[in-house]
Amino acid sequence: MTTYNVYEVYTKHPLTKADNGWRLHYIAAPNRQALETMPLFGEIVLREWMNQAFDNVSDLVVWDGGEFLGMSCEFANDLMLAGEI
Repeated sequence: MTTYNVYEVYTKHPLTKADNGWRLHYIAAPNRQALETMPLFGEIVLREWMNQAFDNVSDLVVWDGGEFLGMSCEFANDLMLAGEI
């Protein structure tokens, strides 16, 4: 069973792709390496929780390293503006 760490992450601006500092999101990912492959990833601010089951993070943005398994409206809007979905 995959477990997830929850990170507080700054994302890039969806239109300019300017580095970091656009918006803060809580993102669940299996590890740091998977998180860094996420579209619009900017910078990790803090790792909040470790080894959480999917049921505990399903209301957050969840990135498994290849696809999104959970999504917030705000993050989905940023991805649409960026042309990522």
